[in-house]
Amino acid sequence: MAVTVTNLYTAAQTHFPDIPQAVFLSLLNDVHQEIIENVRLTPDVSLTVSLTAGQQEYALPDTVLRIWEAAYMSEAGDYQKLEQTNVDWLDYNAPTWRNYPPSTPYRVYDRGGNIGFVPAPDTSTSGGYPIVTLYCYQTSDTPLGIEDSLPAMARTGNAWLYRVLERWCDMYHQEQSQLFAGLSAREYERLISYSYGRMSRDKAAVQMRIPRIRY
Repeated sequence: MAVTVTNLYTAAQTHFPDIPQAVFLSLLNDVHQEIIENVRLTPDVSLTVSLTAGQQEYALPDTVLRIWEAAYMSEAGDYQKLEQTNVDWLDYNAPTWRNYPPSTPYRVYDRGGNIGFVPAPDTSTSGGYPIVTLYCYQTSDTPLGIEDSLPAMARTGNAWLYRVLERWCDMYHQEQSQLFAGLSAREYERLISYSYGRMSRDKAAVQMRIPRIRY
């Protein structure tokens, strides 16, 4: 069953009846953006990057907030996963990376709205290949409203609820901030574990039968 924003607001009011709906929605949308940028709860969006020989960086759409995976494809059916890195790591561990001769990329980095490949590709896209396919999270400009629901993969809304209440307490009920900070951290970790399949999905437990051994 989907977790609705209305459910969350009702739950928040059981703790703090004085929390206005408009403030709740503002805090909830900040929390929601933070969670879905860091926890894989929405379907991946795939984007194709057409390559230009010798060009290292390519502009990304403004809506791309997180790249989960990238793959270089030299032809249909080919899939070479690129290792994700960052410019700081490259500068420290491979200081001449900008001067590598163009070749087949094996690393990818994200910097300032651009996607970059190491080394730069040596072949331009022609006839549909080679390309790089990005699997990413894209944001929506539409905020959550009181009639909306959380992503279907969210089994509960506790991570959202307690993080909102933590921020509400930071502003108006500091004496309870520590309590809700602890609850928020616990539920956030549970959400991450659930999203990676490390928690059961409410299935009935089955006890393994062990045969008796006669001596």
